[in-house]
Amino acid sequence: MPDRQPPAEPALAAATISRAVQAFQAGRPEEAISLSGTLLRADPGDAAAAWVWGQVMLTQGRSAEALGPLQATARLTADPAIEMLLGRALVNLGRADEAEVVLRQAIARSPGFEMAFLELVDQLNKAHRLSEALVIAEQGLEAFPTSHAIRLALGYVLMRRNDRAGARAQFSQVRDEAPERHDAMVALAEVLVLDGEHREAARLYRAVLDQRPEHSTARMSLARCMLEIGERTEAEALLRAAVRDDPDAARVAITVLATTAHGRLFLRPSAAQRFL
Repeated sequence: MPDRQPPAEPALAAATISRAVQAFQAGRPEEAISLSGTLLRADPGDAAAAWVWGQVMLTQGRSAEALGPLQATARLTADPAIEMLLGRALVNLGRADEAEVVLRQAIARSPGFEMAFLELVDQLNKAHRLSEALVIAEQGLEAFPTSHAIRLALGYVLMRRNDRAGARAQFSQVRDEAPERHDAMVALAEVLVLDGEHREAARLYRAVLDQRPEHSTARMSLARCMLEIGERTEAEALLRAAVRDDPDAARVAITVLATTAHGRLFLRPSAAQRFL
């Protein structure tokens, strides 16, 4: 980052942060980096500026550039939000062990930071350390009992541990408390599919598509459920629509057809392409 500048007045700093957020949301990441970076150069301990700057830098795949300034802000502030971003940058750079140390430090802070728990659970999940991920998810839910995001993360850990009843309970609670959350409906539908309850899963996938018609995963999953229960005509129409909207979805659609009870198996890829 360029040379340090005098700190901005609080009102000006707040306005600059707001402009940076607006720029990022409007698809102008370089402007957001410039605005928040100006504040961070003036005051490396400005956690608000570091939060916006770090998020944009990581989104842009610039973890190596983000690392030093995030480390400096984390040292100056002991802010778990900044430590979460630092942990993510370290993971992106292949330094998972260091990231874990930082993330465990972040979740031990008081007051805590919800996303730090989610980040650590995600990293442990990816490392197939499911027992540890379960402990952290449960700790996170204890710290943030109303967090739907942590409850969903806990449900996915339970599902990976083949505790489908436990996962179903967590996903169902989120669905009941926040019926607008399509991710909870998708998660619950995934458990239902594993338990062979394809009709009920299909109902949930339809509800997701009512909210998000563009949700390609839900459309493909609904088609799979329809094939499993023998509703081939509707299923094939769904698959054709998915491929029409996104030609790259053809491979997934062919897999769905080939791996379901009432699907179709094509000897030549070209025949499958013509069918779709």
